[in-house]
Parts: sequence; C-alpha cells; structure tokens
Amino acid sequence: MARRSRESIEKEIKQLSSHADYLKRQEAGFQLLLDQTSRMHQEVTTEWMEVQNLLLELEAQKEPINWLPVELLALVFLAFVRLDFEHTSYVPPVIISHVSAKWRSIALSTPELWSHLVLRGFKPEITTAFLSRSCHAGLSIDYQGLCEPWPSEESRHVVDFLANTSRHFGRLEELSFRTNVALPIVYLLPSIDNFATALPRLKSLTLSIGQLEPRFLEARCLLTREEDILQTKNASKDDSQPSKLLFLSLEQIPLFNFPLAFIVNLRKLELSYSPRTRSTAWSQYFLKLTSLCRFLSCTPGLEELILKNTVPYYDAIPSLPKGMTLPEITSPPNLTRMQPTFLRKLKSLEWTYPYASDVARFLCMLEVPQLERIDIWLEDAPLRPIEMTFTRGYDPLTSACFSIHNTLSFPSLRDMSLQCSRDESTICFLRKFSFATIEKLAFTNVDILSRKSGIGFDLPIFPRLESVFRDPRLHHLTHFTLSHFEISEEPGKSESLIGYMPNLLSLSFDSCVGVRRILESLRTTLPKVGPSSSEPHPKLRVKYCPKLEAISLWKCHDLNFTPLHTLVSVRNQRDGSIHTSSAALPFSGTALEETAIDDPPNVPYRGAAADKQSVPERHIKPLRRTKTLTNTLSESEPVDLRYLRVTECSLIDKQALFSLQVLGVVDIIWDDAEMSG
Repeated sequence: MARRSRESIEKEIKQLSSHADYLKRQEAGFQLLLDQTSRMHQEVTTEWMEVQNLLLELEAQKEPINWLPVELLALVFLAFVRLDFEHTSYVPPVIISHVSAKWRSIALSTPELWSHLVLRGFKPEITTAFLSRSCHAGLSIDYQGLCEPWPSEESRHVVDFLANTSRHFGRLEELSFRTNVALPIVYLLPSIDNFATALPRLKSLTLSIGQLEPRFLEARCLLTREEDILQTKNASKDDSQPSKLLFLSLEQIPLFNFPLAFIVNLRKLELSYSPRTRSTAWSQYFLKLTSLCRFLSCTPGLEELILKNTVPYYDAIPSLPKGMTLPEITSPPNLTRMQPTFLRKLKSLEWTYPYASDVARFLCMLEVPQLERIDIWLEDAPLRPIEMTFTRGYDPLTSACFSIHNTLSFPSLRDMSLQCSRDESTICFLRKFSFATIEKLAFTNVDILSRKSGIGFDLPIFPRLESVFRDPRLHHLTHFTLSHFEISEEPGKSESLIGYMPNLLSLSFDSCVGVRRILESLRTTLPKVGPSSSEPHPKLRVKYCPKLEAISLWKCHDLNFTPLHTLVSVRNQRDGSIHTSSAALPFSGTALEETAIDDPPNVPYRGAAADKQSVPERHIKPLRRTKTLTNTLSESEPVDLRYLRVTECSLIDKQALFSLQVLGVVDIIWDDAEMSG
C-alpha cells in the first residue's frame, strides 16, 4: 500500500474538522430545542397538576363534610380514630392523611390524631412517626407481643420498645401491655415502681400474659413481692404521692407487684386468672382469697369490680362476730379467719363463671354498703366434689368450717342480673342474701342444650320466688326480665310470680315458653268499687301489677295475639271507654297472699280464707298481709299499657299488633328479623 502524503492527510483533517464543527452546532441547536420543549412540558405538567388540585378541591366542596370548619373536621377525625377496628393493620390517622391535601394538612396539624399507638410487636418506623407527630398530646399505647418461640426473643422486642418509648412515658395516659410469657413484664416494673416521675399522667393500665397457665421460672420476682409491699402499708408513714391511676386490668399477673400509692385511687378493677388446677406447679400463680382481700383493702375508692372467669382459692373464712364462739367447730390450719374487707364506694360487681357455692363465700368477705349492681354468670359445679376441694379450697358437701352467721344484706342494691343453668339450685343460692331495695331483676338460662332448638324445645321451669329469695316480696321492683325459661302450668304458679311485684313497670320475656299464663294472670280483676259521691262511676281494679305500663317479648314462639289483645283491652278501658290517664295510687309493696292468688274475676276478695281447691299442689305458707296492703287493695286501679315491643314472635302479626293503638298503646315496636332480613 502506497504511503499517503502529508498534504492529503492535512486536507482530510480539515474536512473532518469542518464537519465536526457543523455537527456540534447542530447538537447545540437541538439541545436548545430540547431544553425549550422540556421547559414547556414542565410548565404544562405543573399547570395540569394545579388544575387537577382545583378540580379535587371543587369536587371535595360538593361533600357536606368539607363544608365544616377545620376545627370541626379535626373533631370528626378524632372520633374516627378512637373507634375499635378489627384489623390492627388498618391505621386510621394514616388513612385520613392520604385522602386529600386538605385532610393531610389537618391530620398533621392535629397531634391528638397520632396519640393512640397500636403495635403488634415493636415497629420502630411507625413508633417514631406517631411519637413525633403527637407532639405533647397525652399518649395511649396498645402493645401486644408477637408469638415468639423463646421468651428471650419476646423480651428483646420489649426492651427495644421500652428503649424507644420510655422517654415519652411522661405524657402516657393509657397503657395496654400484653405479652405471651411472664418475663417481659419484669422490664416494665421499674417504671411502675418509679411511677411518680416515670408515669405521672397514667390513668389506665392493662397488663396481660396471654399464656393460659403461665410459669414464672424466669420471672420469680413477680411471685415474691407481696409481703414486702404489705409491709409498706403497715409502716407508720408513707410519703409517696398517690398516682392518678383510675383503671387497672390484670390478666395472670400476680397481684402485689405495684406500690400501694400506685393503686390507692383506683375506681375500676378488672381481674382475670385461670382457676387452680390439679396440675398447678410451684412456679405458677393462682389467686388466693387472702391475697385478693388484702389487695382490695388497698383500694378504698374502688367503685367497679370485674372478675372475668376468675374464682379465688378459698383459703380464708370470715371472722366470728364478737361474743360468738363455736367450740365444736375448729378452723383447719389451711384456713385464715379474716375481717370482711370494707369497700365503702363499691357500686358494681360483675363476675363470670363462679359456681353457685362460690358466690356467698366470696361476698361474705366483703362489706359493700353502697353496692348498687350485681351481674353474675354462674357455671355448673363439677360432678365430683373432690375436684372442688382442690381447685376451690372447700368441700361443698361439708361446710362446717364455712358459716354465714347472718343473712348477707345489700341495702343499696338496685340492679341484679343472673345468668345460670337449668339447675334450680343455681338460682336458689340467693336465699342467703337480702335485697330490700332491688328495682331491676333479670334471670337468664344459659344452658346450651335448651337454647339450640326452636319451638317446643325443653326449657327449665322458672322456680317459685319463695324458693329463690329468702323474702320474695319485691317491694321496689320496677323492671323484671326472664330469658329462656318456661312458665309452669301448675295452678297459681304464674300468679305467685307477679303477685310479689306490686310496683312493676316493665315486664320482659326473651325466648320463653308459657308467657300466655302470665298475660292471663295480669288481666285478673277485682270487684269494682260501687259509685259514691266522689266517684260516680265504679272503678276497675286489677289484682296484679297495677302500675305495669310496658311489655317486651322476644322470640316467644308459642304466644299468639289473643292473650295480648285481651290484656290490653282489660287494662286500657274503663267502662267500655278508653282511659288514657295514669291514676295509680302508691301500693304497699307487699305481695298478695298465695292463698288469694287464684281468685276468679268478680268474686269478693277472700283474704286469708282461701278455698283449699285453689291452693297449688306445692303448698308454701302464705306471707302475712300487712294492714297497708289491705287498705290499698281497693285502690289498685291499673295504669294503661303504653309500650309494647314484639320481636320475632312468629304467631303475632304486625298489623294485628298495631291495631292496639286504638286501645291506647302509644308506643309499639314490631320487628321480625327473619322477614326483614
């Protein structure tokens, strides 16, 4: 190949350089065009976003909620985030902040929206965001540990959680701390012991161990603090400032792990403990009656006590009254005689799953003069009494070591609800108590077998009130409810039930059989009083419940419309005309004698001289009628039945029910869930 000359190379270089300069100028021109196009594109995009925001704002203005001022919107958001949601992954504040720019601005400027932190396991990102956005608002934290294979793993998560949140405990008002094992609870105790500085604003505390029968092998300190804490109570002076804690809920947590000043102002206490079992080991905790009474004595301001599936081990019995000795009875060495715990302000007691024999043994250890409400769900006792001896601490067949020296009286009790099984003895334990002022009473049969079927299923017969109460005369009772019971066909049985309730205002039946017998008894009348100068027309008088004005019926499938119509016709009419005024005079509050319960209408009142044929087969000595009752029998003019509620009663037609409005029933509610659904 011939070698090129220098001149030819220079010429080609000159040509290529000239072409490169041309391309460079073209590139600069195109880049200028691209920059201008990009700038124009950006301007269009920005303008489009502004228009879209304006459109969204205009669309939002069509919604009524956005007509509200910002302050009201913030209150609506607060109400929303405080609702209970089934899924913890649903975070209401985050959802609100993603709806629109306006809502996000409101959410971020409202610290209270971020003050409720729900954690399932420790999540540092969510925790940091909520703690920073809540600013100085009072905190509510709900922490639940994850199911870890080893206690140390869960403890590590708890340590991380406390390390990131403890510096904010100064504004903590509600804390729910639930773990699966006992060990993580230990890491929270230092903050509780130093509550005055660590938890100065805490008002509600929930501590829970999810394990059914937790062991305290790695947390033995939780089992050994009772005596040390009680010694501080016996000290001559305690300079600790009481905490602001008002609500405490404990599940499987040994009671005495809190300074006394921490619990002294409690208003509501909720306890949940697994009963003692035959396999209970030394490293497990079971609630003893002595510990419970001592703990309650440290809460003088307690107003509400809730025992959830909790029955203490009965290692204590009440002390003997002064001057009383029982030489033939000696207390076993494992029982302690204690004075009843005085709870002056206790107003409500809820208790689930005790045996009937447990109730009196527990209540005799309490002195509660202001108790107003009792709600008890009874459980059937085991068939073998030896099981109760180990799990409860007493033998129900030999109660010599346990004695209630007097009838337990509750002078302020107004409301009592009892859920029990079909066994009559589970109801009749109430004979150990005196309820002089009770106003609302509800009995519910919770036997599963008798609640499964529909019409014709086997329900237990509700016993006579003489069998249920020591004194069946319910002077002040105004509301009475029966659920899943049968009214006996025995002569006089239904009359004896309502005859003890002279001031009854509301009567309710839920899934009951034989309600017709009660309605027939309620329409029983007494002889009319003849005309006089002050009363030109004779008065219609009823024998039972003259003040009754409301009847509620749920799922009473054997009840038809006829007895209900007849009852309203009798009670709401005077001499064939509708009477709409309430003219009932005060009743004596004493039940009618049983021997006088079966008087037929328009037969002179026989008093104690009752016909033997009208006496029920099961004879019970009638209660003596007071002079006040005798004087007021002639004044038992009924008030009108004004309120009727009928739900899922298959034999009662809606149109027929509303026809009772013509007879003066002013408020009727009819609901057939099967048809409406």
